[in-house]
Amino acid sequence: MPNQKVALVTLIQHTLQDYSSNITIYDPWVDMRYVKEEYGVEIETEKTRLGENKYNAIILAVSHKAFNDLDLSKLVIDKNSTVIYDIKGVLPTGIIDGRL
Repeated sequence: MPNQKVALVTLIQHTLQDYSSNITIYDPWVDMRYVKEEYGVEIETEKTRLGENKYNAIILAVSHKAFNDLDLSKLVIDKNSTVIYDIKGVLPTGIIDGRL
């Protein structure tokens, strides 16, 4: 049975590929082998590797408690140009540009 959360994230990823080919999906809890086999998508599960890059956009699509400890300010290229969008409505409103 497909995981609906993973399906949503992979749909977002496929949509964003029209605009950029450099997309990182991070989820510390997902089975990355399952996602690769089922959806053909690479998932980053190591928080330390996530910090190796800076991002133009950050989209929070799942509400894992692990994201509470994630310092998004270290992941943005520039706080005035990076978009942070919170699909789950769990991030503080002062650090996001929009939410569902």
